[in-house]
Amino acid sequence: MMVFGHNMRSRIPIHHSTFKPQWISMSDAIDKKYEVNEKTEKYYNRNAHNLTPIPVQTEVRLQDPKNKLWELTGTVVGVGRNRDYRIKVKSGRTLWRNRRFLRVTGDTGEDDVIDIDRAHEILEHDDEENQVKEDQPAVFRSALRRSPRLEQKKKQVKFLVMDK
Repeated sequence: MMVFGHNMRSRIPIHHSTFKPQWISMSDAIDKKYEVNEKTEKYYNRNAHNLTPIPVQTEVRLQDPKNKLWELTGTVVGVGRNRDYRIKVKSGRTLWRNRRFLRVTGDTGEDDVIDIDRAHEILEHDDEENQVKEDQPAVFRSALRRSPRLEQKKKQVKFLVMDK
C-alpha cells in the first residue's frame, strides 16, 4: 500500500513495482476499453430483437444460402442449443439451420400449387381492369404491381424518320 507517496513497510509479500504509476495508467486504459466495448455493444444491439423459438413439428421456409430466396420448405424435427434447428425437407434430407434463416409458414405447402388455367384467367382479367382483386392469391397480387415509371418511359420513346 501507498501512504504519503511511498510504500509502507509491512510483512505482506508484495513486489516493490506493484504500485508504480505505470500500473495505475494501465488500469485506467483497461477501464476505458471496457467502457468503449459497452458503448459499442449498446449501438450494435439498439435495433436487435430476439426471434421467437420454433416448436418441433412446425412447418417452416428456409432461406437458400446462395440466392437468398425463401424457396425450401420443411418441418422442424429437432432443436439445438444455440438458436439452431434440425429441419427435414420434402426430399427427405435433414439440415441444420440458424433461426435467422427460418420463417414459420403455418401451412402445409399445398396452397403453393395453383391451377395454371386459373392463373392465366386471373392475369388476363387483371390486365383488362388493371386492378387487383381480393380473391386472388398473394402470389399474383405482388406480381401484378407495375411501376408507373415504366409506362412513362414507353410513352416518351419517339422515332424520327428521315427521308433521303
